[in-house]
This record gives sequence, structure tokens and C-alpha cells, in this order.
Amino acid sequence: MSRDRGLTLVETLVVCGLFALLLTMVVVIETTQRRAQQQQAAVSGNYRAAMVAVEHLRAELQNARLVLAEGDLEANRLRYLRPRLLDGEVVVGQGGLAFEDTPRTIELRGASLVRTNPDRKLAELGPSGGFELAVQGASGRLLRVTIRAGRESSGQPYEALLDLRLRD
Repeated sequence: MSRDRGLTLVETLVVCGLFALLLTMVVVIETTQRRAQQQQAAVSGNYRAAMVAVEHLRAELQNARLVLAEGDLEANRLRYLRPRLLDGEVVVGQGGLAFEDTPRTIELRGASLVRTNPDRKLAELGPSGGFELAVQGASGRLLRVTIRAGRESSGQPYEALLDLRLRD
């Protein structure tokens, strides 16, 4: 006995409903994944900006002598003297390291961390970025630099701390 008949309306509607449910689930999963990727990209961008600033500060301040003038900490301005270089080598005289005569300055200008004398942009921290200085420790020999990078509007700003020991 052969039963050749088509699908009934109810069977067709059930199949269409299952297909629509499956399609809706795929769209929701795809949307959620894209949103998560955008948020992760924003966090990664902020992290990269903060780490670039930290690495540039480390390179700039290596063997440097800090020259903190009155009001520099409140203005979040960092002044320092770099050792003199001759053919890529640090110049050492009878009194120790020889330093440059003119101090360099690192400060926040707009959304960028910049060095002056000569001018150079060290990092782009973004509109919600920041750069703060604080002297800590009982002897006042620890300089804590807080760098906050907030380049992406959808991600939270990333904060990085850099502790520098001051020496005489």
C-alpha cells in the first residue's frame, strides 16, 4: 500500500517555525560574538597604548636624573636630565655620569603623552587617558607614575603603574 501525499499545512508550518527558530538563534549568537569582539578590541587597544607609554618612559628615564621643580608633581610634569652620549655610549667623567645641560620634560598634552626638548610624541592615550605622578615611601625616593589609556569609547580605560627609584 503506497501512500503518496504531500505535506499538510500544519507540518509545513512546524518546519518553517523550526527553521525560523534556528535562524534566530544563529543571528543572536553572531550578534553577541561581534559585540564581545568589539569590547575585547577596545580593551586590547587601551592596553597597548598604556604599555607603549610605559616602555617609552622606561627608555627615556634609563640612567636619567630627575629634576623635580616646584609644582611639577601637581602639574603632572616630569623633568629629567639624560646622560650625554658619544657614539652611542654613555659619557663617564671623573665625577661620574655626565648629563645634558637642558632638562627634558614629559607631560600630557591633550590626549598625547609628549616629550619636549626635542619634541616627540611618546604615546596616544586617548580622550579619557591620563598621566599622574606621586612621590611615595618614607624617604621619598620612590616615584610612582600612573598611566591611564582610554582610547576606545566602548572599553574601560586601562591603568598601568610604573615605579621608579630615585637616587642621589
